[in-house]
Amino acid sequence: MQKWETKKGALNQILLGDGFYVSYNGHAQEGVLYGLFAGDRNEETALVKDGKYFILNGDWRKHYERLFPDGWDTCFSFFKKRNKRYVSSWSDKP
Repeated sequence: MQKWETKKGALNQILLGDGFYVSYNGHAQEGVLYGLFAGDRNEETALVKDGKYFILNGDWRKHYERLFPDGWDTCFSFFKKRNKRYVSSWSDKP
């Protein structure tokens, strides 16, 4: 099983895969606010590939951990199923 990593000086945790990764940022819970976008001051989980960030508001780490061994297609399918309800305004469009 893959493990979440935190790079020195970073606020997010990364789960590295083959050609993609998942990034979790819980900055709101640490009391750190980024920018002036009140709607996005929550936890977020991003699925990242080829410079595209598919971001869901909330903590989806446990879900992605279970799906991660099945690869990109499975993780991306999970994102698309939740896209309309939980998508971040920062997310790329699928």
